Amino acid sequence: MAISGATKITGIIGSPVKHTLSPLMHNAAFNHLKLNFVYVPFLVKPSELGDAIKGFKALNVRGINVTVPHKERVVKYMDKLDPLAENVGAVNTVVFENGNACGYNTDGTGFIKSIKSATSLHGKTVLVIGAGGAGSSVSFALSRENVRKLFIYDILGKKASVLAGKINSKKGLARAETTSSPERVATETDIVVNASTSGMNKKDRCVLDPSLLRKGMFIYDIVYNAKTQLLRQAERLGAGHMDGMEMLLFQGAAAFELWTDRKAPLDIMRKVITERR
Repeated sequence: MAISGATKITGIIGSPVKHTLSPLMHNAAFNHLKLNFVYVPFLVKPSELGDAIKGFKALNVRGINVTVPHKERVVKYMDKLDPLAENVGAVNTVVFENGNACGYNTDGTGFIKSIKSATSLHGKTVLVIGAGGAGSSVSFALSRENVRKLFIYDILGKKASVLAGKINSKKGLARAETTSSPERVATETDIVVNASTSGMNKKDRCVLDPSLLRKGMFIYDIVYNAKTQLLRQAERLGAGHMDGMEMLLFQGAAAFELWTDRKAPLDIMRKVITERR
């Protein structure tokens, strides 16, 4: 639809944002439903995050997605937090209402919907690599499923310990354990989830020793814009594997519905992002 004085603005903040497929996905959905919305990327440096949130409020922006490296840092700028976002300590979706910034986390929902379409989680031992914003969301989401055991690794060991502590402080969740090395628990792991940003870097390296991967494992990498070394190794072995494209779709659909109060057109959104691969 044509931009007008009544157009509602949505977008994504991060650094970098050039790689994102979110504008393509959301604008296709807006156009399909004939909604007077537009979605644009905003490059926001960490030092500018607070000013950016104030600016969005002043400009009457409807909502934003939040990507690396801001998912945890943005929490302190929220006026209200959804209970899940508060538990996780990370926000990936913001709705601006009546001068307030309301933070939500749709990453966990997006991850679970995507991985369940490819493999079962019941009774499985899962290793999550990365305890940042996405890793926290994924770990909390997994702890609500019937997994047998949840291991968390982060290159900054304290981050993994803090995350495991948060999960273990909640009743009814699977127990989380930290590991000083992903290789130490690889032999008992059924599912490996790379929730770090290593695959986005030019010097992409396999986050787990390839010799420890095996055909019976399921390998998931949340990176969606490139086939990472981890996924290449899984493919070589014939192991089940998945990238983050479906997670992008489902978390985006949840954000779309928060902003518009309309059901997201999943087929349209999936079509445009898969065609861009």
